[in-house]
Amino acid sequence: MNTFCALIVCFLPSLVFARFDACKIDQYLESFSSVLGLRGHVFIAKDDKVLIDKVYGGHELSRLQNPAQFCVGSITRQFTAMAVLRLVQEGRLALSDLVRKHLPELELAPWAHGVTIDHLLSYASGIGYQAPPLRSLAEVLAYLSDKPSGEPFLYGDYAYWVLGHLLECLTQEPLAVYLEKVFFKPLGMKDTVLRALHAPYADQKQEKMSRLATPYVYSPDGVLRPMIEIFNDFSFSASGLVSTVHDLFLWNQALYGGKIISEALLAEFLRPRKRGYGLGVQVETFPEAKKRYHHGGCIEGYPSLLAYFPSEKITLCILSNVDFGSTHRTEALLDHLTLLLLGGSQENHFIYKNRGLESFFRPFDYESFNCAGAETRLPYVEWGEL
Repeated sequence: MNTFCALIVCFLPSLVFARFDACKIDQYLESFSSVLGLRGHVFIAKDDKVLIDKVYGGHELSRLQNPAQFCVGSITRQFTAMAVLRLVQEGRLALSDLVRKHLPELELAPWAHGVTIDHLLSYASGIGYQAPPLRSLAEVLAYLSDKPSGEPFLYGDYAYWVLGHLLECLTQEPLAVYLEKVFFKPLGMKDTVLRALHAPYADQKQEKMSRLATPYVYSPDGVLRPMIEIFNDFSFSASGLVSTVHDLFLWNQALYGGKIISEALLAEFLRPRKRGYGLGVQVETFPEAKKRYHHGGCIEGYPSLLAYFPSEKITLCILSNVDFGSTHRTEALLDHLTLLLLGGSQENHFIYKNRGLESFFRPFDYESFNCAGAETRLPYVEWGEL
C-alpha cells in the first residue's frame, strides 16, 4: 500500500466507509491515467470529509499554485439554471412563462410561440446545434426569428445562450457579475469565474484565471501537445465557467444541501424530463433507489465531470486538461467509479441500461480507446470484486 492510500485509509471510519475502498479507486485512476491518458485533478468527498484529492498524470499541474483552474464546459449549465430558479424564487419569472414574454425580439418568431423557460432549461425547445455553427447572440436570435417549432429534445448550446441573454435582460447586469454576486462570493468560490464579453469585467478576468491549466491534445501520432486556445467567450452561459475541484465541491454542498433555492424548486431542478435530463443536470436512478446527479463537459482540451450521489452524500469531481477522446470515455470513467462508490450485486447491471448501449461491465475494448499508444489494458471492474 502506498503512502497516499495509507493516509486515506487512516482517516476512514471503518463502519461509515466500509464500502468505500479509496486505494482501489486510486489504483483504478492510476491505470486509467497510464492507459487512456487521463491527466487532471480528482476529488472525492463524503459529506464534508475529503477522501481523495489528487492530481493524476499531470506533473505541470502539481507545479501550479494549488489548486489548478480548469474550463468546466457544460457543467456551467447548472449555474445558469440555478440563476433562473433564483429569479423564479423571487417571483420575477415562472418556468411556465413563454420565452417571448421576456425577450420582445422573439415575440413574432414562430419558434417562440410555444416555448417556455422550462423547455429551454431541459433541451425541449427544439434547438440544438446548427450547421454551420452560430457564433454570436445576434446570429442565434436571427436564426430563431425564422425557425419553426422543432424536435422535442435536442441537446446543444443555443438554448443556454438564450437563457444567458434572458438573465442579463432581467437582472440588468452581466451574467458573470450576477453569478459572482449571488453564488461565487457568498459560497467562498474564490477561484471560480465566468468568462464574459462585458467590459470592464472582461478586463479583470485574466487576473482571476491566473492558475488556468494549459490544455493538451494527443496528435495523430500519439504525442501530447499543447492546444492553441480556441475558446469562444460567447459560450458564457452554456460552457464558459472556469473553476477548481474545491470550488465545485463547495457548490455541490450548497446546492444539494438546500442553501441555494427552496426545497420545492430543488425538486423541480432534479425532476427528470426527456432522456433523464432535469434542468441543467442529468438524473439517473439505480437499483435500491440510489440516484446519481451529474453533468459532464468537454471544451477545447478540458474534459470534466461533476457528480453527486445523494444516498451516500458523495461528491465526485474530475477536471482534466487533456482532450483524451470522446465524451463516451469520460462517461465510461464515471460509470466505473459509480460501481466502485455505490457497490451492488452482479445482477444489477444498471449502467447504460436505459441508454440502450452495451454495459461497461467488461474489459475495455482497448482498440477503440487507443489514444496514447500504450499497450496495457485497463483492469476489469467486476461487481464481485467490490
